[in-house]
Amino acid sequence: MPTAFVRSYTSIAADGMPAATSYTITAPSTVQAGDLLVAVIMHRVEQPTAPSGWALFAQTSLYATAGGVDQRNSVYTKTATASEPASYTWSYPTASERIGGTILSLSSGGLRDFSAGATTSSGSTASMPSASPSAGEVVIYVGSVVYLNNGNNNTFTYQGTVGDQQIISSNSFAANRQSVSFGRTASITGVTVSSGTGSSTDSLIAFRFIASNP
Repeated sequence: MPTAFVRSYTSIAADGMPAATSYTITAPSTVQAGDLLVAVIMHRVEQPTAPSGWALFAQTSLYATAGGVDQRNSVYTKTATASEPASYTWSYPTASERIGGTILSLSSGGLRDFSAGATTSSGSTASMPSASPSAGEVVIYVGSVVYLNNGNNNTFTYQGTVGDQQIISSNSFAANRQSVSFGRTASITGVTVSSGTGSSTDSLIAFRFIASNP
């Protein structure tokens, strides 16, 4: 039986990102026709307009509120064609900042079983929802945080038996951060984010979804 796997990935990370009405992420380095492209986008409360061909798969609940700042995570999917562009651009109705994300190219039949943990408030650890992948499937884990103050120097640590997990990005969007990890076992039970000098956690969320076999 064919098994799911992550073929390649890419992400953007920018500290002190200025407000803009669009953000562009370079396409993964290796994409084959028929691959499942998955974009995990961290953004302000306004829902972005996705590039042509992308569909919204799932979204975390609204969270944060430091100084009126609200943040979401949206997961989009697209079936790759033989002529994918070199990059993809998400647009926003009003100028926004601290936007970014990760795009993965997977050999997969689709996504399923999206689940998000409860949002923490002024805490540094969030529980990761449990997952039950079938043989060969890939679990994709995400930690996403908003800080009350600038958190550029902070890092994520996953709890549980890391095993075959691979952390592919830990991006900083000014005071906000996103980390993505994946593996074939459901061994990650939570995520902790450190608090660097002058920083404090305002809101942290952990979520995951499963990429099914082709």
